[in-house]
Amino acid sequence: MITYSLSVFIILDKILNIAYFVNFLFIPYLIYIYISKKSKFKYKIYSIIAISASFLLLVLTLLNNTKIGNFQFMVFRSLSLATFFVSIFGLLPFNLNFLRCFRIPIILSIPSLLFLNNQPPFYSYSSGDFSGAIGLFGFYGLVGLFNSSFYFAQVLISWIIFQLNIRNTNFKLPLLFKKFKSLDFMILLVLLLFTNRKAFMVILLFPPIANFFNLISRLFNNSVASSKRIFSIFFSSSIFISLFIIYDNAFHKGNKELTYNFIYDIFGRIQTYFYYSFISGEEANFTDTTFTYFKDSTSLFSVFLIIIYFFAVLNSLIRFRDLGLFNFLTYNLLIGLLIFKESATILSPSPSSLLIFMVISYLINSSHKKSRIKEFFDTIHQKKIIKK
Repeated sequence: MITYSLSVFIILDKILNIAYFVNFLFIPYLIYIYISKKSKFKYKIYSIIAISASFLLLVLTLLNNTKIGNFQFMVFRSLSLATFFVSIFGLLPFNLNFLRCFRIPIILSIPSLLFLNNQPPFYSYSSGDFSGAIGLFGFYGLVGLFNSSFYFAQVLISWIIFQLNIRNTNFKLPLLFKKFKSLDFMILLVLLLFTNRKAFMVILLFPPIANFFNLISRLFNNSVASSKRIFSIFFSSSIFISLFIIYDNAFHKGNKELTYNFIYDIFGRIQTYFYYSFISGEEANFTDTTFTYFKDSTSLFSVFLIIIYFFAVLNSLIRFRDLGLFNFLTYNLLIGLLIFKESATILSPSPSSLLIFMVISYLINSSHKKSRIKEFFDTIHQKKIIKK
């Protein structure tokens, strides 16, 4: 039943257009993943203590911060921050049913690809007054059934990360096709491309990079690198590079003012964020990063964010051999994005924010080894007794 609940709520919100309705669903779903018997904890008691203590400390710290909003929003955002901090250290429970809650909304969002140039209300931003930024091929960013293209992109990249983690196992997380994982993956990829969220696209560079270094490692260790594996790495790398070239040209065509490719655009923005975060004493003229948001109002808390990020990176370095290169890069990029780039995930949370927090927690607890991934999912779903 829980797997269909989110679809009902999202459709209801699209019809009634209730302000912040979907956002505040963050709270009941957070409660669900903590009380559900199907949730997988690493340290349950520590997780509950950590999120409770973090929440109380954040409420006390941000109580007099008028910039963060009224009391209700301050409490809500404190809970979101506490959940984020818990997820960084792998203490947020993993619940497969919550992940599956987004399957129907994703499927119902696929037809929105037909309305990229003229989005109907059902497939547009909840505000109604904003159509989104011009992106791929001059179309507006794909929103689908969600409140914004950013929330949609969060869900898609979360599913893609899980698909990449389970691709060499027998475990299935089907979207439309139970037997063809690659077709599901391509659908998710196309949807992500049209959301106009370039930062998340960087994650798609990591699989070929990880495969390349794994191949080099095997060669240096005198292991047998089969021609099939070399061809697979070459083919997947070619596909990803081709997609990025198409993506770059599509953005160039869609925005006449864009005279450089989107990767340079990303690094240009990073430079701007870095300048306002660590060098300039001026107040930033944007609030789209969590760090600058708090730096301009609670400077001590912004220092705390840097410390948290430092320990997160250190923790992932310690566990690097177990994580593997792909999970290591993805984990650190996601945390960096949420602190130094995208503020909406933490400061305007929704169930999709909770999903990406769960992904972060999953990544730091995961292993690139096939046997360990299988073991992880086998503990969630008990094996059926084989009839003799």
